[in-house]
Amino acid sequence: MSNQIKISFNSKEFTADLENNSTSKGLLDLLKNGPISLNFSDYGGQEVLAKLPKNLPNSDKNLVAKLGDICVYNSNTLVFYYKEVSWSLSKIGKINGITEKEIKNMNGKVTLYL
Repeated sequence: MSNQIKISFNSKEFTADLENNSTSKGLLDLLKNGPISLNFSDYGGQEVLAKLPKNLPNSDKNLVAKLGDICVYNSNTLVFYYKEVSWSLSKIGKINGITEKEIKNMNGKVTLYL
């Protein structure tokens, strides 16, 4: 099983390294059927988020999410962080080489694929 996904938006492509947990495996299973496009929006001046097409398994832990971290909140919301946030989340990975500004600009369509 691959431990990496690709994320594209605004003609840019990034890779993300995934954690080894049930939530990230749920996302990989979802992406086996092909790319998914999600509509991201800013939330709270700390993250961008989008509703997933289906719930993923929960592996919540109390953690501090940091720049580039990918987490799932409430089993159905995919979140990319650009500021530090302490919360109970399912961390599924980290986006490689992305800046705070690039995550902030992820308003709108973002595509995830293997």
